Amino acid sequence: MRRVINSAIPFVLTLTIGIALDSLLNRFLFRPSVDQSRVVRAWVYEEPVAIVSVPDVELPKSVQQMGGLWTRVKLRALFDSDGQVKQISAVADGLPSMGFEDGRGQATRQLRTAQRQFMSEILRDVMQTAIDQLSRTKFKPRTVNGEFLPEWVTVETTFAYNFREQGGRAIDVRISGAHVMWTADTWSGRNWIIE
Repeated sequence: MRRVINSAIPFVLTLTIGIALDSLLNRFLFRPSVDQSRVVRAWVYEEPVAIVSVPDVELPKSVQQMGGLWTRVKLRALFDSDGQVKQISAVADGLPSMGFEDGRGQATRQLRTAQRQFMSEILRDVMQTAIDQLSRTKFKPRTVNGEFLPEWVTVETTFAYNFREQGGRAIDVRISGAHVMWTADTWSGRNWIIE
């Protein structure tokens, strides 16, 4: 027993001296500044972008004249810290393209010059409708520790319309970003009659 106590005494003394030296050195040599101590105690409270409302839009008149249409528009926008949508631009791979049917339901593969002009008018109208809808979108900006921050988002708007099918129309909107994901059909439940 005496042998165990004699071997434990140096260990306990060394441990006690080490702990005492560590606390003294940390107190005097490695003293954190006021700024460092604030950072150590800080909590990060973050809330993502919250979409409040995306306004309803009507399909453009040029789309209403077609028997069927499907097109997607991809936009990029800044949801700014002041709650405004800014800097809306088309994403290069998101420029509208479309599939459509002629009156007999057959896919049209070759378009005449007049048809191409009509299609470019439709694409322009669809793009403008998507931009108008996005510019009127209401949201609550992203916040970090109570400070509002801007967020870049990508918005994909899909326009689908088929005159012959009941419920064959939709305007789907998907908003995505680093701190936001929202999707909905902004057309659902409408009764639409062509004049």
